[in-house]
Amino acid sequence: MQFITSPKNALGLDISDLSIKIVEIKKKRGKKYIHSMVATSLPRGLIEGGLIKDPRKIALVIKKLMRKVANKFTTKYAVVSLPETKTFIKVIEVPAKDKNKTTMDLIKQELPRHVPMNLEDMQIDWQKIREGQGMKKVLVGAVDKQIVQDYINLCCLAGLEVVALEIEAQAIARSIILNGRRQKKMDRGWNKIFKRDLKEEKVGYNKTTKNPKMILDLGATRTSVILFDEGVVQFTNSLGNISGEQITNTIIDRKRLSYLEAEKAKLICGTNSKKCKGIVRDVMKETIDNIAREIINGDEFYKTHFGKESANLEVWLCGGGANMLGLTEALEGKLHRKVKVADPLINIEETLAEQHKNLSAYATAIGLALRNF
Repeated sequence: MQFITSPKNALGLDISDLSIKIVEIKKKRGKKYIHSMVATSLPRGLIEGGLIKDPRKIALVIKKLMRKVANKFTTKYAVVSLPETKTFIKVIEVPAKDKNKTTMDLIKQELPRHVPMNLEDMQIDWQKIREGQGMKKVLVGAVDKQIVQDYINLCCLAGLEVVALEIEAQAIARSIILNGRRQKKMDRGWNKIFKRDLKEEKVGYNKTTKNPKMILDLGATRTSVILFDEGVVQFTNSLGNISGEQITNTIIDRKRLSYLEAEKAKLICGTNSKKCKGIVRDVMKETIDNIAREIINGDEFYKTHFGKESANLEVWLCGGGANMLGLTEALEGKLHRKVKVADPLINIEETLAEQHKNLSAYATAIGLALRNF
């Protein structure tokens, strides 16, 4: 799938099962700032598990959303997220040289051990990470071709021109890890789905980027675990058993609250036994236990598959659920390690005070919009 060269200015369009988020970033006097951002919820059933069920209704939602924003969007070009549940991204090893096979041939030979999909149905792209001792490490991204076409068609119905499609984990990393320009090195070479015509530049990684990270994107319908190391996304995993909706529905069932009451209780009361008389503390405790368990599993995975000690493995939270009251403190108490809420504005030089509030849910959209900067 070929795309035109990305224009300098493109919207970041984050499409998920239950929401749409759009961000436009501009530059003034060499400093990046958020020109416009907006979000809305999606009715259930329009998108299910990343699969677009009713593109025309979703396109209408996007059109209305773009019209109602105070600072009007100034471009119809868009960088669009691909659903994490329908994509694959991982660093794999293949032989450095084979006179009878190309690198893509070698990747396709190795990939079935990692991806339970028919390779003929997949759009595959790769980037070399490093080479040594007869082996080559490559970052491989793959997505079903029909998924790609469905998202392009949806955007066309909404009056937008897609210049790039990107796996969510890549966008999140670009948003929350210091100095988004350095991420261009890891993006360079993704010439079919993820990147087009980017000039090569010499870049380095500061100490913040060097430290390995386990990023948990706590979303409405799932939680994504992203392992970031050596300047690239190494591995992702999608967890359907941990989500904002799951917490809300459990609160509704156990406490006999309405949906709006349960949502409010989740965010305001959290794990605090004193707030709201501790009515959701037991539900939140179960969720925190599950999150902590997944972090421990991720820690073991890092040690086993990377052969490294995990003492420097940082735990970062983002997504709409990252700001639940008492979450980081509760996780730190269970894990005995530092847990932080990532800052999606770390690479934005100019921000308004109100733009610093509750933006964890915008990490993907901001990362998409930062792509060409």
